[in-house]
Amino acid sequence: MMIQTIHILLFSVCFIFGQYHHGGSVPLSACRDTVEESMFNDSTFDKALVSPNAVLFTDPMGGTGLNGFGQTLINYVDLQPTAAVKDYNCGDVTYNGHRGTDIEILSFYEMDEGVAVLCAAPGEVIYVHDGEFDRRTSWQNGVVANQVTVQHTDGLQSIYLHFRKNSIRVSSGQQVQTGDTLGFIGSSGYSSNPHLHFEVKKNGNSVDPFQGPCQENESMWQRQPAYVTTLPFELMDHGLTTVELDWPTILEKPPVKVSAYRNTLLRSWVRLRNARTTDKFTWKIYRNDGSLFWEYSFYPSGFWSSSWWYVYFTLPETGANMGEWQVDIFCNDSLIANQPFKRVNVPNQKAVLVDTNYAVQKDGQLTGTLKFHDPDGTEIFWYKIAQQPKNGTIRLFAGRNHRFNYTANPGFNGNDTALIYIEDDQLLKGDNGRIVFNVGKSTSIAKSILHENDFSLIGNYPNPFNPQTRILYHLNRNDQVKLEVYDLSGKEIKILFNEQQSAGEHSIVFDASELAAGIYFYRLSTSMHLSQTRKMLILK
Repeated sequence: MMIQTIHILLFSVCFIFGQYHHGGSVPLSACRDTVEESMFNDSTFDKALVSPNAVLFTDPMGGTGLNGFGQTLINYVDLQPTAAVKDYNCGDVTYNGHRGTDIEILSFYEMDEGVAVLCAAPGEVIYVHDGEFDRRTSWQNGVVANQVTVQHTDGLQSIYLHFRKNSIRVSSGQQVQTGDTLGFIGSSGYSSNPHLHFEVKKNGNSVDPFQGPCQENESMWQRQPAYVTTLPFELMDHGLTTVELDWPTILEKPPVKVSAYRNTLLRSWVRLRNARTTDKFTWKIYRNDGSLFWEYSFYPSGFWSSSWWYVYFTLPETGANMGEWQVDIFCNDSLIANQPFKRVNVPNQKAVLVDTNYAVQKDGQLTGTLKFHDPDGTEIFWYKIAQQPKNGTIRLFAGRNHRFNYTANPGFNGNDTALIYIEDDQLLKGDNGRIVFNVGKSTSIAKSILHENDFSLIGNYPNPFNPQTRILYHLNRNDQVKLEVYDLSGKEIKILFNEQQSAGEHSIVFDASELAAGIYFYRLSTSMHLSQTRKMLILK
């Protein structure tokens, strides 16, 4: 007997920072409320710096033109003094009263991994505020952003808002140069997702650094980025998950589901740039034998410069058609993403943390990467502390809290244990795992532990690159090491090597001729469960 299954489509859009969504709009704002504006005005001052050269700004996001892969310029300065809006190109990519340029990144995962904010022109830091909560997903009055203000010549100031908590790397009175790291992107203050608000003031008044039909002053950019709506459509991210989706969950970037029980409800989601009313989006789900299980198409109801959408469907209860299934996603009949998964007869199982011993010097610290085993083969959503060690402290950080930093208490000598548990891709809580730190011991166990300081993933040069780059690393001792390349979703692209290597300087040439342009990560790991990760940008 065939069991008929009803498949329902649900699509949802989060339109960022004041643009209209089905007739509604978010509150008027300038990325700061009145409390924060008062704090800033009371704490800054103008310094009469004189230079014969006009100040020209570079990209504060690192040279990708404000609209690199994984980041999008979502708001310009509003030049219209009335309730209507108008940006420098006479368009409406802004909201009422907005005084800066907003550039978003995709998720808190990227934020936690670290996206640098760079100084856009030389000057002196005149205001710094840090320490505020940095994971806001909706606007809230009375909150304050982590912020840096730099004074330039000719009465100009550049203002950088919404930094990640405790990430600011400069201090008031410090001289900074173009390209210096000011801090890292966050979602502090009046913010609904991780982004940078970049604002320019001249003699205390906000000015628009862009030049165009509705803003005829000279551009203040060394190289003015293209107007965002002129850019082509682009798929920025996608995933397959079982968790319920809303804007805060999308911002956490759920792990990609790779296996699903036979009657599981699955949600397939995308993040898009410049989706238009003429764009036809189609989802097709194929069974393991290649036959079509379900198909749905729709057209966006308006132009969306930054949007997210998802569909959901339930797998059949029947035990037939187990094995490899696939979700294909199309824009205008061109394939833009595929999401393979395995339909299985086994319900979701708990993931477990791999119990590990580490050696730590007396009065020392250790940084490492947590390891897990998931019988379902899917990445972990969260690592969480169940119990702090009694003779030290452990802090989890980076994307999904997969890395740790342990600090031993002064004078302690012995074993110190932390309990960590993990939540898998379905948020199923696993049992506690044990991380044991052998502090100040000279045992055979301690001698066998490789400290993070004993190897270094230096970086790749050039970066960005096309099509080749050289990856450099250093080993302080002979060890079994592995170098892997991943895409933004965490999918493994290639293992460059997994072998025993001798101590010393090493390098390897990576050829990306067969890869699409975009951001990728490479990770060097050792036999003792320690790893370091770096980011690279492929240009085409």
